[in-house]
Amino acid sequence: MKKEHQLILLPLFAACCYGMSVDLSRLTGRLGKIYADKRGGAGNPCDREDMPFPCQSSDECIPLKYVCDQSPDCKDGYDENPDLCKAKDRPAFNDLVLFLTKEKWLMSSIFAGKSLASVAHGLTVSQDVDDFASRTGLDQKHTGMLNAALKAAKTGRMKPLIDMGMPQSSSSENTVKYVFGKLLDTGFY
Repeated sequence: MKKEHQLILLPLFAACCYGMSVDLSRLTGRLGKIYADKRGGAGNPCDREDMPFPCQSSDECIPLKYVCDQSPDCKDGYDENPDLCKAKDRPAFNDLVLFLTKEKWLMSSIFAGKSLASVAHGLTVSQDVDDFASRTGLDQKHTGMLNAALKAAKTGRMKPLIDMGMPQSSSSENTVKYVFGKLLDTGFY
């Protein structure tokens, strides 16, 4: 285990053992970096503002308007990767981490047992609910709950979400509608 992870986990463990509450929202800035490091990311090597998108297997950089335009511009075709094209129109990883941290009820009721980073990443790149369930190992029961939650957001009926633990506040309702709406608009459900 890296020292960086030990330094994060040790205070969390100690705080939990002594019954103290832990504010995980302060870690969200680090989660993106840790997750990027795990995936081998080292930042964007493209230094030209007009060509900020890096191709995966070469030093080539292309303009963003060429990404997901149904014409491969990178030699390896990475700019037309289906996961990348879904992620382009979805909420960003860090935004989803913040959303899931704020809406704690989602993590405990629908995504029970899954890590925050894997749920945020899965929601960003998965083609649909079944692909998400496969990527994250979500069981059939929780996949059904996710489908029900998305259906509720699609129809505007919030009662099923409240039954799943969503707080009865307009800010929660609006945030959930917005984020789930982004997922629905990109064919996730």
